[in-house]
Amino acid sequence: MRDKERKRKKTKNPWSAKKKIIVILSSLLGVILLGLLGAAGYSYYVYSRMDNVQIDREEVLNDTGKKEEYSNIINIALFGVDRGEDDGGEGGLHGLSDAIMILTINEDTKQLKISSIMRDTYVNIPTHGDDIINTAMLAGGPELMLKTINTNFDLDIDKFIGVNLESLPKIIDKLGGLDINVDSEEVPLVNGLVRSINERTSNNSSGITSAGMQHLNGTQATAYARIRHTDGNDFKRTQRQRTVITLIANKLSAMSVDDLNSFVLEGLPIVQTNLTYAEVVSIGTKVLSIGTGNILQNRFPNDGDHWSSTVNGGYRLNIDKEATTEKMHKFIYE
Repeated sequence: MRDKERKRKKTKNPWSAKKKIIVILSSLLGVILLGLLGAAGYSYYVYSRMDNVQIDREEVLNDTGKKEEYSNIINIALFGVDRGEDDGGEGGLHGLSDAIMILTINEDTKQLKISSIMRDTYVNIPTHGDDIINTAMLAGGPELMLKTINTNFDLDIDKFIGVNLESLPKIIDKLGGLDINVDSEEVPLVNGLVRSINERTSNNSSGITSAGMQHLNGTQATAYARIRHTDGNDFKRTQRQRTVITLIANKLSAMSVDDLNSFVLEGLPIVQTNLTYAEVVSIGTKVLSIGTGNILQNRFPNDGDHWSSTVNGGYRLNIDKEATTEKMHKFIYE
């Protein structure tokens, strides 16, 4: 999509215009829960509540991506999609993917890793030309987004979990809120975004009154995850995303089976994935055996591997693709 077309969409959708950021909690919605839910018949029922979308897995791969020699490593793309009322009325993942992450499960080292890809990273989108990476989802859905990631960074990811999380405040409230350390620079920004979310969702959440460690409800935590205009800008925002995901993962892993059951039945209908039932059960078992207490995190491009530019009024994050690919491989595969 061209820059002027993105501007038009932002004008029509006020929440998109305020750069709504969606936080993906599907790393455990689609993975851990089925390993916890006992009987095969019931766990299949839970799986069936997700929106299962099949894609051409061969089509998204490229000839040089990492493959057989890393069979001990499972990579799953996690997408959070900003889809508003003016995005065509389509269901599923239709919109700009403003949260793009990779969940890595290493069976040999018993590690879980989450890496973020900056949403404004300027890449080649196959058959669509050069643009910022988050437009790939809008242009061609999860299949094109996976192909874009794989061809630009020499990866072989063919699995995804995605969420359109306008209902994120309700999901976090269902978890009982999150304990987050909010600094003084973030307080007024959280409060401004709380007001914006209240208008969009008809909530009536209060703001926060001070800095420091505190218990945030769903609207407040969502506002925290959307903050962009502080020191660090989008780079800091991806860190906030990973913080929220880790907190959600820890909460889910500590739930009783009954509480998890209730959470799953309410939350799963907003999850879309191409994982098969067998894959979800297998991956869930692996994640459970590793645990979620120490999730390693990274963000790409790293500092020093990027520079910003503005073309025709549109912002882009240019990258040293060779250096970024090398460092991404080192984090994911070692």
